[in-house]
Amino acid sequence: MSETHARRYSKGAMLFHWTIAILVIMNWQIAERAGSLEMPLKAEVFGYHKAWGMVILALTLGRLAWRFTHRVPPLPADLARWEAALARTVHTIFYVLLIGLPLGGWLANSLAGRTIDVFGLFTIPALPVGENGDLAGQIFDAHALGGSIFIALIGLHILAQAYFLRSQRRYFPHVALRQGAGLRRTTKKPPPVTWRGPDCRPDYSRNPLGGVTYQKKL
Repeated sequence: MSETHARRYSKGAMLFHWTIAILVIMNWQIAERAGSLEMPLKAEVFGYHKAWGMVILALTLGRLAWRFTHRVPPLPADLARWEAALARTVHTIFYVLLIGLPLGGWLANSLAGRTIDVFGLFTIPALPVGENGDLAGQIFDAHALGGSIFIALIGLHILAQAYFLRSQRRYFPHVALRQGAGLRRTTKKPPPVTWRGPDCRPDYSRNPLGGVTYQKKL
């Protein structure tokens, strides 16, 4: 694998990422809208929620398989230790929720004696756990809470990405940064700024990378 590819996510990884992200948000909205409906329409809409949940589970397992067989680019070198640790922690929580929520929903449906119909194409049988309505209800409640936490984390993730890109443009406005693009380090300082006033001097100390900037690979 070339150095360029080692520093950027592959097209397959990006396809998995955005497909799963869109489906998660869409499925959350399906569940939110289904909660305000009356039976039997409520059960029908929740059926779509369950089916999409199993699709998300399958895609997540595929994404993990892809990750184990393709090199993952490192985090930006200018991140503080706590920022890098937080990024890895949130990333791990994402995978736990992406796998745990569908499995929890499958388990709860199995405890309630229900199978999962996947868009009329095939049926996923109930797990061999017997029926327990009370436990099923508790798992459904935990499933809903986990979904809310997941959406909140997605919002924080989006804000963090926006902050990162904004900070890069603030310090390097002459560089059109794009996450995942081929970037390389250079020790060249940003272009000098024309300052007006007898006592004004360019101040590179505001650069958080100590004068190290990024520019796109040619």
